[in-house]
This record gives sequence, structure tokens and C-alpha cells, in this order.
Amino acid sequence: MRTQSDRLAHRSDPSLRPVIALDVDGVVNAGPTEATVHHRVHVPAERVPKSPFIRGYGATDMDVVVHLDPTVGAWITGLRRHADVYWATTWEHLANEVLAPLLGVDPLPLAMTVANNPPRFGYARDADSVGWKASVLRERFNGRPLVWIDDGAWDPPMCPPANLPAPEERGPGTGGSGVSAGSRSRPAPRRSPWCRRTSRRTRRPPRRPPSVPWRRRRSRRWGR
Repeated sequence: MRTQSDRLAHRSDPSLRPVIALDVDGVVNAGPTEATVHHRVHVPAERVPKSPFIRGYGATDMDVVVHLDPTVGAWITGLRRHADVYWATTWEHLANEVLAPLLGVDPLPLAMTVANNPPRFGYARDADSVGWKASVLRERFNGRPLVWIDDGAWDPPMCPPANLPAPEERGPGTGGSGVSAGSRSRPAPRRSPWCRRTSRRTRRPPRRPPSVPWRRRRSRRWGR
């Protein structure tokens, strides 16, 4: 059993501080609702990330409408008091340059960028941003408690392993009501927030056709 000093040491150790990896589209930019305000965003091509996960590979202007809940900024600010919050989005630096001012939050560090974390060929070819994010999160934050909030991370293997301390050893506000993909400012039903499966959706793997050996099948379930 851990002593009180062990618990305090756990809270003060930066290597054990929880990480929250936050997506934009489908989470912060969650679509039109009664609670959201729409903003038209225009970004010239020279500022768009050169990425296989962006339409046109970043060679054309970005002209989109985002739908932001005005309460999300305060929600993110509150999370930062208890965890290290990162953008985990294909918006990359544009999340700070364009969205952070609209949300009223200070810039967040980027969990990954295509320039710093080149995607493997398969991820780039299939535009599989979810698989790319998962691989970077596993490598960068291995061993740290991690919440990955992403509308595409529905399959347990996509979630990096998280070693979560007991509830009494967590910092204030990091337990109890959890957050989940797309939950925006409202807490999710009472359950563990730590990433084993962040999406509410669950899907079964495809059945193996009797005439095709499983080892020769090529799964294309991820990244859709």
C-alpha cells in the first residue's frame, strides 16, 4: 500500500502527470448545435500544414466553417490545472493560430506534427490520421496516464496503454466524472476517463470469410 508521501511524490513527478491529447474535428469543432457558434476560417495555402491528412496535401487554401461551443475554452483551461493538455490534430499549428483565440485559451503544445513525426507509408497512403496519432502517442507518452479524446479512436488497440494510479492518488479533478470523445463541456457518464476506448461507438471486427485465411486478409477498418 502506498504511503501519503508516495502519493505526493506521484503528483509532483512530471513524468507521471496525466496527459490529455485533444482532437479538433469531431471534438472541439463538433458540428452545428444550439450551443455552438459558427466561425468561417480562411487560411492561405502557405500557412496550411503540408500533410497527407489534409485535402490537397496543404497545397490549397483552407476555407472552412467551424462550430465552437463558447464553454469549451473554460473547459480546456480547467483541464490544464490538473494535466498536460496537447493538441492531437491534423490542424497542427493552426489549432493555436486560428482556434485558440476563438476559444479564448492560451496556445497548447502539439502532440505531433507531420514534420516532426513523419507518418509511415501506410498511414500516409491511406490518409489514416488516427493510426498515425496512435503510434506517436504510444511512443511519446509511453508509461504516462493518458486520455486521448478523438472521435475516430474507437478501437481499443488504437489507444496507447495507460497506467492510472488509484483514484485517491490522482490530482483534484482528474477522476470521477470522465470525458469522452465529443463530450465537449459536459462530463460523460461516471466511468474511468483513462484511455482504453475513448469513443462511445463500439464495433466488432469483421468475420473471417471461410475461403480466405485471416493472416492474408488486409484490414481497412481503421482510419475511416
